Amino acid sequence: MLARTGHPFDGQRLRVVPGASPRRDGRIHVLLPDGNAALLPLAWFGETASSAAGGGAEQHFSADGLRRLLRLVDRLRGMTG
Repeated sequence: MLARTGHPFDGQRLRVVPGASPRRDGRIHVLLPDGNAALLPLAWFGETASSAAGGGAEQHFSADGLRRLLRLVDRLRGMTG
C-alpha cells in the first residue's frame, strides 16, 4: 500500500508491473489505478513491500535502537527484582 502523505494515490494498493524488480536506486515500477505505470521509491510502500519485492530481511530496529532497548529492559528488570 502506498504510504506517501500528499500523493494522489496515498493509501491505495498498487500492483507491481509484472516482471519488475527493485532497481539499484531503490525504485520500482508499479501500475497506477489510471492504468499508467510509474517508477516510485520502494520506501513509499513501507517495509512489507521491500520484503515482498525481494528486498531481503526486514529491519525493524537499528543497532543503536536495539542497544537502547536492551538498556531499557535492564532498567525495568532492576525495578522489579
